[in-house]
Amino acid sequence: MGQRTDWRLVLANGLFFVVFWMERGVEVDAFYQFQAWLWGDDAKPATIIKKVLFDQFVYTVFLAAPVNMLAFLWKDSHFSWPLMRAELDLSFLTFRYPSGLVTGWLVWIPAVSLVYLLPSPLQIPLFNLVLCFFVLLLTFVSERAAKQPPSPLPLHLQPPSTPEPHHR
Repeated sequence: MGQRTDWRLVLANGLFFVVFWMERGVEVDAFYQFQAWLWGDDAKPATIIKKVLFDQFVYTVFLAAPVNMLAFLWKDSHFSWPLMRAELDLSFLTFRYPSGLVTGWLVWIPAVSLVYLLPSPLQIPLFNLVLCFFVLLLTFVSERAAKQPPSPLPLHLQPPSTPEPHHR
C-alpha cells in the first residue's frame, strides 16, 4: 500500500513556489534596472565587470543567497518556524551557507557575465533560462543526497568501504 499524500503540504509547496519565484523575478528585474542606472547599460568590459562583481559579491552575498537559503530551509522544514530555527546552527553559517555561495558562483558568475553582455530587454529571459537549469541541477543533487544514508562521521573520518566479495 502506498504512502498517503498530504494535500495540504502539496498545496503549501505549490503556493510557496508561485509566490517565491514571482517575488524573485520582480526583484531581479528591479535589480537589473538598478544596475543599468548605476553602471550603465552598455556592454563594455568595465561595465560588465562592475555589474558582475556587484551582483555576485554584494547583492548575492547579502540579499539573494540568504533569502533563497532561508526560504527553502523554511519550505524543507514543512513551513515550521521551530524546525527551521533548529537548522540554523553554527554549521549553517560555517558550512552550508558558504558552500551554497561557492556552488552558486560556479554557475552564476559565468552566467551573469553573459547576461550583462545582452541588451537590457534580453537579460531577464536569459537569467530565467539559466535559473531553470540551475534549479534542475540543485533538485537533482539534493534528491541524490537525500537518498544517501546519513553518516554520523564526517567523510574524512569514515572508514574506507570494503568491496563486496565476488561469488562464483
